[in-house]
Amino acid sequence: MERYGCYIGNLAHGDLGDSYRSKRPVTDILADRVWPTAQLALATLVLELAIGIPLGVIAALRRGRWPDRAVGAIGLVGLSAPSFVVGTVALYVFAYRFGWFPIGGYGEPGWDRLHHLVLPAATLATVGVALFSRVVRTEMVDALGEDYVRTARAKGLSPWRVVVRHALRNALNPTITLVGLDLGVLFGGAIVTEVIFSWPGIGRESFQAILEADLPVVLGVVIVSTLAIAIANLLVDLLQIWLDPRMRP
Repeated sequence: MERYGCYIGNLAHGDLGDSYRSKRPVTDILADRVWPTAQLALATLVLELAIGIPLGVIAALRRGRWPDRAVGAIGLVGLSAPSFVVGTVALYVFAYRFGWFPIGGYGEPGWDRLHHLVLPAATLATVGVALFSRVVRTEMVDALGEDYVRTARAKGLSPWRVVVRHALRNALNPTITLVGLDLGVLFGGAIVTEVIFSWPGIGRESFQAILEADLPVVLGVVIVSTLAIAIANLLVDLLQIWLDPRMRP
């Protein structure tokens, strides 16, 4: 209990202790790993939104037709495929066989960094694209049947404006909530993907710490992940209040 009290007291001052392995402060180790993980998380989120939302809208607009069935099949495969399978296959096909992307690593700042970022971000985005497309599709189907959408169409608004400004805007609230959860988890470190692609982020650092029983680093990763999820959800709640006036007090 005394040691636990000392740890909590040091934690309140930002001291996470020293690594058993490297003898460096845990805060310095995590500070070196946060930015690579942040880059990977943001790139993954951009891919998820840029692909998942349009797929969901297309499926809703073509409900019951082949585009809807195709998006449903993509979602099923994306949700069913584990990241270690997707990452390994992508690494073998696109990096080893075709040589389009680097085998792994972090790369130099600039284009080389983006080149190294493509495969790990695409691997992480597989599940997110499938999830976002299904959620957007469900919400869009409900929104397109609402009275305000029929009123907008009766006023003679263009189909594009009706879909984007009226239906999609009101269908994005559940998606924004998922973005907060997803972003918090990604900032906490995607262990499997970072290990497969040798990405020097928090996930890979936590994997090494677990293998070597480096308890201070493991605890530091858990704390950072918890804070990331809490902050991401707070930002999402504020964004929802800003987008939807009905949620304002």
